[in-house]
Amino acid sequence: MGAAQQMLLAGRGDISVLVHNVTEGGGEGAYDSGAGPCSIQFANTGVFTGSKVSGSATTPYNWLVSGFVADAEIFIHQVSGTAVTGIALDTWLALSASRGCSLAWPGGVSSSSAQVNVSIRDRLSGNVKANALPLVLNTHP
Repeated sequence: MGAAQQMLLAGRGDISVLVHNVTEGGGEGAYDSGAGPCSIQFANTGVFTGSKVSGSATTPYNWLVSGFVADAEIFIHQVSGTAVTGIALDTWLALSASRGCSLAWPGGVSSSSAQVNVSIRDRLSGNVKANALPLVLNTHP
């Protein structure tokens, strides 16, 4: 990092974020849908939303606690289950645009499930503020 960049960052604090995840217990981080796709989204307004038909997962909530969305990047890695769509996996993406993914419902009496890990970092400092937090998506007939 050059001297000019260091001067611009002086006095600037990193972003602060919140990602409710399945390691919290209860229904946190587990999102579901009935007879349709299940989705999660980290909006460029700083608000998270996830599909919820049942369960006690929190949605919506403010994923950005402090700072600016333009200073945040997200990384989503699929751990298991049916493939999710709607986002480039395994790459850092700017949250100045809304980012999320969707799990398709296979139809009929079938269901599908997937686990993704979500990381969010401060774009300018590179500091990871939420590291590989697990979210589960489920569809039900």
